[in-house]
Parts: sequence; structure tokens; C-alpha cells
Amino acid sequence: MNKPYWNAPEQLEHLYTLTDPNACYNFSDVILVKDTTDGKIYAAHDSGCSCPSPFESHTFPTDFTEIRTVQEFIDYVKGIEYPKYPDADIDSAIKTLYDQGL
Repeated sequence: MNKPYWNAPEQLEHLYTLTDPNACYNFSDVILVKDTTDGKIYAAHDSGCSCPSPFESHTFPTDFTEIRTVQEFIDYVKGIEYPKYPDADIDSAIKTLYDQGL
């Protein structure tokens, strides 16, 4: 099983991580990664208690969502019920997407 957060497949380039700044003994993260074989960008969300590592049960690309536009990323993040990530962090992630040509 691929573990894209702690043990990413070789073709994945980590672009950005949104982290819940209020998490205490838990986590709620969104990661942006780029598949270097085809240039596609993907997002994934994981949350839970602090015992498991984030994304340890995620497999690439099955558990990831392809992000083709900045608006798709904004909608993806807004679709996560909790937490509300800081606007400055979302803006930084969006800048990363623009830097990637989206």
C-alpha cells in the first residue's frame, strides 16, 4: 500500500499541506501532490486521532481527487465540514497551484 504522506510513491512530489491549527491530539490535513509522470495534481484529506499517521490508509491514486483548476481545489477544501482552514493557508496553497500552471 502506498503511503503518500509519510512514505510517498517515487512519482509524487509534495506541493502543500493544509493543517488544522487548532488540532489537539488529532489531525485534519489536506495535501496537494503532483504526479511527476504526467503532471497531474491531486488532493487528499485525512483526519483522526493522533495515533495513526495521516494518510497511512490512503492509496494513490484511488483515495485522491484530481485537481484540474484552482476553483476545484477551493470547492474541495470548502467541502470538508471541519475544520475551517485559515484563509492565509488556503491562499498559500492556491499560490502553489498557480505556480504549477493551474
